[in-house]
Amino acid sequence: MKKYRLWHKVTVSAIVCILLCSGIFADLHIAQARPGDGYSAEKAVAYADSCFKKKGGSYRKSPNKKYGEELCAGYVSQCLKEGGMAMDSKWKWKRRGKTTRAWRVSNSLFSYLKKTGYKTTYSPKASQVKKGDVIFYRTNGGWGHVAICVGKTKSGQPMVNAYNSPHYHFSYWRMGYRTCLVSMVSKTATPKIKQTTVNGGKKISISCKTPNATIYYTLNGKTPTKSSRKYCGSFVVSESTQVKAIAVFPSYKKSSVATKKITVFSPVKNDTVTPSDAVSDDAIVAADENPVVAGSTSSTER
Repeated sequence: MKKYRLWHKVTVSAIVCILLCSGIFADLHIAQARPGDGYSAEKAVAYADSCFKKKGGSYRKSPNKKYGEELCAGYVSQCLKEGGMAMDSKWKWKRRGKTTRAWRVSNSLFSYLKKTGYKTTYSPKASQVKKGDVIFYRTNGGWGHVAICVGKTKSGQPMVNAYNSPHYHFSYWRMGYRTCLVSMVSKTATPKIKQTTVNGGKKISISCKTPNATIYYTLNGKTPTKSSRKYCGSFVVSESTQVKAIAVFPSYKKSSVATKKITVFSPVKNDTVTPSDAVSDDAIVAADENPVVAGSTSSTER
């Protein structure tokens, strides 16, 4: 019986190992691409433009030799990868003609980026679109088309590149469709500084809405940098000061500076009577027995 149980455990372990190695359980892998990857909008845009070539008075598609020509989602996926976004089992290019659905299908790419945690903005304003961001278009009941923002016009309108019907620095960026913006490069949220009165001073707590952001702070009024004190938990200050803090997250823009004036009041000192100022009980009794009223004179002065 013991031999059977041992054989059963070994067999099950071997089967699981084989299945994992064969990729059957690939969909169970946790996605590795996350907002904050080493994504460079400049590199992504440079690659996006390299996939076009000017012929005559217009730009035509010039697919990368490594990837080959792909449709809109595949083209944008190439740009994201070349910009530094990390691949995983759900969003992956293996070789020409061998890609995952999230890589090559626009609607699936949208779902992947949204579930992964990238910020989405429905019906965005032109001012919200940044270079290197991705714009999805609502067609055929889903997010059936996608483009990448490669810059802006002098008037502030986004310009996009896209495949299928080639669009190069196309300023009619909404294309007549409902749109959804996926922000690939975000700014770290500004930290919040909270103070609480405690014995001995004020307890200072600093938080940031950007998950896993690193906070740096100063207590001397100077603007914090990555060389400043790293926030590791709440602390107490015993004197009035000014707290400044920033938050940093990889590939995100540095946050704005948060500032909080902290006022710590000194404890009020009670008046005390010194020995030289003290009046004896005998003197108090004598005064009661021989009261002196203002404006009067004693009998000895008469």
